[in-house]
Amino acid sequence: QKGTTPEVQRFEGCKQAIDENPGVELVAQQWSQQWSPDEGFQIAQNMLQANPDIKIIFGQADGLAMGAAKAVEVAGLADQVIVGGYDGDGAALESLVACDTPFIVTATQSTQ
Repeated sequence: QKGTTPEVQRFEGCKQAIDENPGVELVAQQWSQQWSPDEGFQIAQNMLQANPDIKIIFGQADGLAMGAAKAVEVAGLADQVIVGGYDGDGAALESLVACDTPFIVTATQSTQ
């Protein structure tokens, strides 16, 4: 969904946060077609293999982030990598309440 308003604005916000925090750098990014957990899992697996020192993963949608969190767990890195997402969807909120994955934060927006 590259180039859509949500994608552009979420990337801009993420990049601003990175720029405002010394020591944090963007080491990889991958565009998504579906913003789904399965796609997030595959993307994160590839990123973790190519960049084993990743400490933070931001998914532009909670589905991507939750899939990424699963990839972090499968890689045995749950104590080293934190994952955040965006949308505040129901499954993400349930995961946050359970507090049992590397997925530790989501955000939402008001469209009105």
